[in-house]
Amino acid sequence: MKSTKYPLNLLLFLVLIPAVPLIGYGEEKIFFIDLNKYPLYVRQGFDPVYCKIPPDLSEPAWKVWKPAPDRVVRFIDIDEAHHHSFMELKQYPVLEYTYVIPFKIPEEMFPFLMETPSLVPGLYLEGIGDNWEIYLNGALLRREVYLDAQGKLTSHRSYRQVALPFDKGILAKGVNLLTIRTIGEDSHTATGFWLAKPFFIGDSTTVQKTRDETWTLVLCGIYCFIGLYYIFLFFIRRQDKYNFYYGLFSIILSFYYFTRTHTIYSFIPNTDITFRMEFSFLYFVIPAVSAFIDNLHENRTSLVTLIYASFCALLVAFTAWVPMPFAHDLLRIWQFSALAMILYIFFYSSSFRFLGMVYRRWHRLQQMGNPPSYWAVLGDQLIHSPQGNVFLGTLLLFSTALYDVIDAIFILSNRLYSPYGLFFFTIGCAGVLANRYNFVFKQLSMSNQKLEETIEQLTVSKEQMALHAQKYRSLFEGTTDAVALLDMNFCMVEYNPAAQKLFNLTVKEKPGPVNLMDTLYQDERTTHIMQEQFNELKERLKRSSEPVELLVQLASPLGEPIPCTLRFERIRYANAHEIILRAMPETHNSLVEAFLEGREHYSIENTLTAADEICRHICSKLGRYISQEEVTLAMMGLREMVINAIEHGNLEVSYEEKTRAQKEQRYFEFLAERKEHPRYKNRRVRIEYSITPERAVYRITDEGKGFNHARYLKGPLPDPLFQEEQPLEHGRGIMMSTLAFDRIVYNEKGNQVTLEKRFNKNMAVDKMMQLT
Repeated sequence: MKSTKYPLNLLLFLVLIPAVPLIGYGEEKIFFIDLNKYPLYVRQGFDPVYCKIPPDLSEPAWKVWKPAPDRVVRFIDIDEAHHHSFMELKQYPVLEYTYVIPFKIPEEMFPFLMETPSLVPGLYLEGIGDNWEIYLNGALLRREVYLDAQGKLTSHRSYRQVALPFDKGILAKGVNLLTIRTIGEDSHTATGFWLAKPFFIGDSTTVQKTRDETWTLVLCGIYCFIGLYYIFLFFIRRQDKYNFYYGLFSIILSFYYFTRTHTIYSFIPNTDITFRMEFSFLYFVIPAVSAFIDNLHENRTSLVTLIYASFCALLVAFTAWVPMPFAHDLLRIWQFSALAMILYIFFYSSSFRFLGMVYRRWHRLQQMGNPPSYWAVLGDQLIHSPQGNVFLGTLLLFSTALYDVIDAIFILSNRLYSPYGLFFFTIGCAGVLANRYNFVFKQLSMSNQKLEETIEQLTVSKEQMALHAQKYRSLFEGTTDAVALLDMNFCMVEYNPAAQKLFNLTVKEKPGPVNLMDTLYQDERTTHIMQEQFNELKERLKRSSEPVELLVQLASPLGEPIPCTLRFERIRYANAHEIILRAMPETHNSLVEAFLEGREHYSIENTLTAADEICRHICSKLGRYISQEEVTLAMMGLREMVINAIEHGNLEVSYEEKTRAQKEQRYFEFLAERKEHPRYKNRRVRIEYSITPERAVYRITDEGKGFNHARYLKGPLPDPLFQEEQPLEHGRGIMMSTLAFDRIVYNEKGNQVTLEKRFNKNMAVDKMMQLT
């Protein structure tokens, strides 16, 4: 997608480039003393005499740090200090150290200092902690010590960019003593001189310029405003999720930078709180960037990003309550994880996806003929596509962030380049999204222009819909196939003349009250089975829109059974679910008439649909030797046995489990869950049958544990099966089979049953007469 609107980007660049944090020391001033050029003396304990008398190097307690431009002297860098073990929750006692820097004012500078009324000297320290007092030639400049009666710290003051103007009369010609009393836990990294340069004494103007953060605060405000703006765009257009993640990233970045300013100490002076806030915002920067790039390319958040965001959320949760040394250990863990995530974002999320997009575009141009070179396409996409613009920003951000993470772990120079990379990345992304929003706005304008044409087309479509409705009515009414529209309770909402004739419905009857069950052939042997099948059918249609077929017998006007296949299919209409019913009466089957004998083997999965289909198929040829009524009864009995093999055999569903699931109206969900269980999912039901002119034999084998079949085949059936007051919806499988088949034999284990149907007499009818 090309974009030619770059004035907004250029304006943002010209206005905001001064906002990048800059570091300056003001060394061009005449009065400037770099304290890092003087030795630093450190010893444990504090005595007021150290503020007035230079250190006595003959005492072994004094340790000397030579001058160095990037000198960092924390408690953990001093040999006498306890050394915190990694991931150790133990808190060590508070220690006290004295830092002394003897410095000299050149003789030619001292008169200038004293004779210039406008020159007010000041002290600048880049980082000092945890509690501290600062003395100059014995005079107290500032005190930040908060100890309780037991000598424990009650508040923390590990400050950045400490500036202290003082009276020039404190200074002496020649050697002066800067003495700093520091108090803190040695395992805390932000103690002593915990940041590198600058540490200097100069005029207050230089000091204030060095610590001036006006542009940093302006940048924080701009980031926050941009973030809120793009989150607002997301709520207007929710499908553009990258707007939300970019806005979130920009807001997090603004708060992170604010926690690193000295301005925050005016609101939250306790640095134990500000450090935890800083770490928490820092942890979420990379997940927000990764989610933004993911959604910009694929409009979804990758699993890697979600996992890393969860990991960072866990770090934030721990950071909120663990001791600060442990929180610094968590920061170190995050720094190493950030290296891996930065590599993932750069090489996969940005580079791989962008280069893949460039290759696909180049490949399409190749197929079109007269293509440009790959490098020409790459350059064009880098400049004109949002993904290319983001790739360039990611490249810059990757380089600076990688250096800063390595510096924080190994070098400790305190030179931050990621603010530069983040600035260009953030503003560049804002420009990219602005161009994309401009593109969307143009598309919307074009859509509005087409709206009138669409309205006109809709008018034409309305007329066509009326014509189609008339066609539908003529097709529905004129077809010779029986078609009806049912509600979810199988009541007929509407039916065509063919259905009216087939189901023996009079013209006076209204469609609503007629239930499909009332049109079926009434047979006391199959009524309960048919009721159970319709209950099962109802649940299956609720769960799936797949068509379901059911073999039934309709009642003719003379009360005779008419074999018919009913096909049910759930549809959604006017925000409601209805059922389309197609009825297909069984016609004369020449193959059945020609059938003599046969044998087949099947292995089916544990589904009721498979049970229906296999039973209908293997019983269809029985019509050669017995009546259709007996075929239907045999099919129902066989189906019950196959379902028993699935439910109680392969899936090992107990009688109590089935009863409970049916009462909760979730039996089919229960079967689906059971079917996917690793213990049962690979089990199958094996079905073998043989049909001869004398008899039909069916053998059903499951892979379950079997059951005690003797109590069902010998003596009366259990009482629950015959409780007619409140009949159960299951438990009749063996009983139904005894009505349909002449002989039923189980193997000893109970996981295989053989059913025999002889064609010389109707044993099923005789058994029914005996029971009644």
